[in-house]
Amino acid sequence: MRVPQAFAVSLLLALPAGPAAASGVIVVHNSKELQAAFGAVMDGGIIEAAPNVYPAPAKGFSIGNARKGFTVRALKPATVFLDGKGTDTILRFKNGDRSKGKPVVFRRLTFRNGVSVTEGQSGGVTLAAAEARFEQCSFLQNTATGKTTGGGAVLMNANSAATFVNSNFRNNSSQNRGGAIEDIGSSLTVQGGQFTDNHTNLPGHKPTSAGGAVYLLDGTAHISDARFERNETGWTGGAIYAFGHWTDPVSTPRAEVVVIRSTFLANRAVPNPCCGQSSATSGGAVHVEDQATLRVFGSQFFDNAADDGGALDSYRAVIEVNGSLFLGNRTPVVAGRLGIGGAISVASNDSAADGATNRRPGQLSVTDSLVQGGAAPPATSAQAGGCIAVEGDWSRAYGVGVPALGTLAENRAPVMIRRVAFADCDVQKSSAGGGLGGAVSAVMVDLVMDGSLVFDSDARGDGSGVGGGGLALQRESTAVITGTTFAHDTAPKTGGALYLAGSTVQVTGCRFLRNEVGGRIQGAAIFAIPQLGAAFPARDVGGLVQGSLFADNAGIPIWDVDPPSAPFNEMQYDDNQFYPPGDLVYGNSRTAPNGADVATLNNLKGNGNVLLFNRPAAGIVLASPASLGTGAPPASMSFLAYAWIGGAANLAGQSLNGNAGLLPVGATGTYTLSVDGSAVSSSQLAAAPCTLTNLCR
Repeated sequence: MRVPQAFAVSLLLALPAGPAAASGVIVVHNSKELQAAFGAVMDGGIIEAAPNVYPAPAKGFSIGNARKGFTVRALKPATVFLDGKGTDTILRFKNGDRSKGKPVVFRRLTFRNGVSVTEGQSGGVTLAAAEARFEQCSFLQNTATGKTTGGGAVLMNANSAATFVNSNFRNNSSQNRGGAIEDIGSSLTVQGGQFTDNHTNLPGHKPTSAGGAVYLLDGTAHISDARFERNETGWTGGAIYAFGHWTDPVSTPRAEVVVIRSTFLANRAVPNPCCGQSSATSGGAVHVEDQATLRVFGSQFFDNAADDGGALDSYRAVIEVNGSLFLGNRTPVVAGRLGIGGAISVASNDSAADGATNRRPGQLSVTDSLVQGGAAPPATSAQAGGCIAVEGDWSRAYGVGVPALGTLAENRAPVMIRRVAFADCDVQKSSAGGGLGGAVSAVMVDLVMDGSLVFDSDARGDGSGVGGGGLALQRESTAVITGTTFAHDTAPKTGGALYLAGSTVQVTGCRFLRNEVGGRIQGAAIFAIPQLGAAFPARDVGGLVQGSLFADNAGIPIWDVDPPSAPFNEMQYDDNQFYPPGDLVYGNSRTAPNGADVATLNNLKGNGNVLLFNRPAAGIVLASPASLGTGAPPASMSFLAYAWIGGAANLAGQSLNGNAGLLPVGATGTYTLSVDGSAVSSSQLAAAPCTLTNLCR
C-alpha cells in the first residue's frame, strides 16, 4: 500500500521538532496509523506504537516487498496489543522473494487473539520469504485451523528466517500442526523465552496432529535457553516435531533441530478424548523423523510423556544428546498400549510405502548425561526399554511386511552410549506385552557402551520374556561394552543385569555388583540364549566376557541356555573375577543345570577365571550431567552417580551408606570415589561448555 505523501508528512509533523524527527521515528496511536507507517517509514527507521490496543484490519496488517528494513516497537513495555479480535489474522509479512525485503524488528509487542481459517496462514504472524526478529514479544491465544497447515501464532515458509529473543508463546493452538510455530523450509532461531500451554490436541484436532509448540518441515531450528512447559499434541511431538524429506545426500539433514541449555517440562503426546487415536503417540517432548537430526546440549527433560519415547522419539532419524538430564519421563499415556522407551525411543522399520528403497535405520548417541526413571510401576512404567529403547530395521532384515533388503550391518541401528548414568529405570510386563530392558532395550542394533553406570534398574512381571534389568540385547545385535558397571539391577528369573538373545557381545573390564534374580532360572548378572526361531530366524548367541568383576550377585551370576543342536550358545568367559556368596558362578542348561564352580567354568566355557576369597574394593563415579548450567533457568547443581563394593566408601567428603546412588553437587572440579581408603574412580564436573560465543554447534 502506497501512503499519500501528505499523510506521511503529517505523521512526521506530529512528532516533536528536532532529533526525533530527524532520526526517522514515526509515532502511531491506532491501527490505521500503524498500517500507514509500514509504507511511510524509511529504510532503517523506527515505528513507535503508543500504548493502546490495535485491532487487526480485515485480513490483518500487511508488509510486503518493501525493500527496506525497520523497527516496530512499543513506546512502553507490555502496553501495545496487536489484536485479532478472535476473528482475523494479525500480520502478513510476505515478499515475492527474500531480495524484495529486508529484516524487520518487532520489539515489546503482544500479538493476541489472532484467528486464521485459511490454508497457509497463521492466526498471528505469517512470514513468507521474509526475515524478522521479535524481541521481548508475546504471542497469546492465537489459533490456525487451515485444512493441512498450522502455526497458531507464527507460520514461516518460502525460505523465511525468524529470530525470537526472550519472547513468550502461551495458549496458542492449531488443529493440525504447530500450536505456536510452523516452520516450512525456513530458519527458526529461539533465544530465551517460554512456550507454555500450546496445543494441537484441542477438541476437533486431526488424528495426525503434530508439534504441540513447534512444527518443522525441511527447515532448521536453533533453540537456546528456552523453556517448553505443558505443550501437548494429539499424536506426535508434544513440544517439537521435525520431519525431513529424503534427499541425496542422506547424510545431510533436511530438517535439523539444535537445543541448547533448555528445559522441557510436562509436555505430552496424548489425544483429546474427543478424537481417539488408533496408533501409538510418540515423542512427549520432541519427535524427529526421516532425514532429520536432533542435537541436544546441556538440557533438561522432566515428566514428559508419550506411548513411545516419553521425552525424545525418532523414526529413522538421528538423535545426539550431550551433557543432559532426563528425569521421570514416562510411557505409555494411553491405557492398554505397549509403552516403549520411557525417556528415548528410536524406531527404524520401513513400511510398504518405502517400496524397494531400504531407508537408513535410526541413530542414537548419548554422552555425559543422566537418565533417571522414577515412574511408579506398573501403570506408568514402559513395557520395553524403561529409559531407552532402540530398534533397527528388522522388517527389512527379515522381510516382514516389506521386501527383504540390505545386510544385517546396514539394517542395525547405530547406538553409542558413553559416560551415561542410568538410575532407577524400570520395565513392567503388561497385558500388552514387553518386559525386557529395565534401562535399555536394544533390538538389532550396533551398540558401543563405554564408561557408563546402570543401577537400581529392574525388569518386572510374571511369565516368560521378562529379563535384562540393566540391558536387553536382542535379534542379531552386536555390542562392545567396556568399563561399564551394572549395580543392583534385577529381574524375576533371567538376566538381572544383561539379557542376551541371538546376539554377539564383547564385554571387557566391566563390573557386575549386587545384581539379582529371584526365580528358578538364573543369571543374576548375565543370561545368554540363542534366538530360538519361533517368530524370527534361529540365530546363535556368542561373544566374550573378559577381565570383568562379578561380586555379591544374588543368584548364579552367569547362565547360558545351550541347546544340543543349532542354534548354539557360543559365549566364552576369560580372566574374570568372582566373589561369593557361594562357589557356584556359572550355570548351563545342558552341561551344568545345577550350577558350576570356577574350575568347571574354565573347563566348559573359558580360561583364567578365578574365585576371590577377600572382598574386592572397586567402584565408579560419574558426573552426570558432566557440566553445570543445564536447562533454563541454568541449574546450579549436577549429580555424582556412583556404585561401589568394599568395606567403606567416601565421595565429595561424605561417607556413603548405600552401594549405589546419586549425590548432588554444585561446584566444579575433580571428584574421587575412595573405597577402603584407596581411590578407585574419579570424574570431572566442568563449567557450562556452551557460551554465547560457543553455542555447541
